[in-house]
Amino acid sequence: QQQKQQAEKKQKFDFEQSRELRQQTLYDEFLNNIYKLDKDGYLNDTKNPWAFANAYYRAAHRQWDTIRKGDVIQFLKEKQLIGRNNCTGGCRTTKLDDIIRLNELNFDNVQLTSQTGVLNQLNLQCVSFDQVSMSNAIFSFASLNGVSFDGGRLDKVKFDGSSLACASFNGVNLSG
Repeated sequence: QQQKQQAEKKQKFDFEQSRELRQQTLYDEFLNNIYKLDKDGYLNDTKNPWAFANAYYRAAHRQWDTIRKGDVIQFLKEKQLIGRNNCTGGCRTTKLDDIIRLNELNFDNVQLTSQTGVLNQLNLQCVSFDQVSMSNAIFSFASLNGVSFDGGRLDKVKFDGSSLACASFNGVNLSG
């Protein structure tokens, strides 16, 4: 009986390790693909609609866990692949297309949290989360100024310590 329990424990551990390795590999491959596209000039405005970048992103997104989805959102914003508009004062002052489109994707249970809490808000200004599912998502100390959640599902989303100046919620399914 004890050997069986130990075997089950080892099997569970091996499965978790395998799953984690798969997630990290997907993440690393995505970053490598984006790096190559950037290096080769495929992420500038003349390459709109950025089909390869979006294909890489969507293929990986469907397989990532919620931790990687959150990490990639932050990477995309820092790299100016999403939320490219100027949101001075919280409202959009420009009209630029995002290079990576997040529409119609699943972000359920994703946590987007500032690493420093109230000291520095996580900058997600002007990101378009249009038509996405974000059930049970958590935004902690995030600047969501000028963000669009239009047409999305935001069931039981928490906006702890986050700013939402000029955020848009047209046609959003809100509950909880």
